[in-house]
Amino acid sequence: MLNRVNFKATINFVLFQAIWFACILGAANSQMLSSWILFITFMYFQTCKINRHTNDLLFVTILLPLGIIIDSLWAFNGLIEYKVGYPSTSFSPYWIAILWITFALSLNHSLKWIFKYPKLALIFGMFGGPLSYLGAERLGAIVINHPSLTLSLLAISWLMVILMILFVHKRINNRSMESIQHA
Repeated sequence: MLNRVNFKATINFVLFQAIWFACILGAANSQMLSSWILFITFMYFQTCKINRHTNDLLFVTILLPLGIIIDSLWAFNGLIEYKVGYPSTSFSPYWIAILWITFALSLNHSLKWIFKYPKLALIFGMFGGPLSYLGAERLGAIVINHPSLTLSLLAISWLMVILMILFVHKRINNRSMESIQHA
């Protein structure tokens, strides 16, 4: 039987995965309504007081602009073409922002294991990030140009993103411990 914490993490994981598929399939077929419905459901679930984590907003404010910049660089440099390229084909589309927000809001929930196993998290980022883009290409949401170069750059960028997440998490925890010790 799932306890309350595991149940919340499971719901977070299921919604995170459902949003990924809805965004990818929606972009591939120019049908984004299900993405928005799932995203609104996810946001409602994550912002309920019982589900919030104190660092959720911090990770969103860091990862959302970072993710938009990274994915816009891929588009601007012609490494990735997004099928639904709104607002512009030179920038990452809005559904990429949805994916970065859901990723950020999963870090303290269904993905919290990365803080306990940082080496595994780095491997996960290095391979999982590029595999996610390959899956998106396979499902028709993006086109990866210059695959060897692009996948290598994706691996490096996701390694750096996971390193930054681990660094921020460690800094937050160190400050929390210092404030407890000085109280």
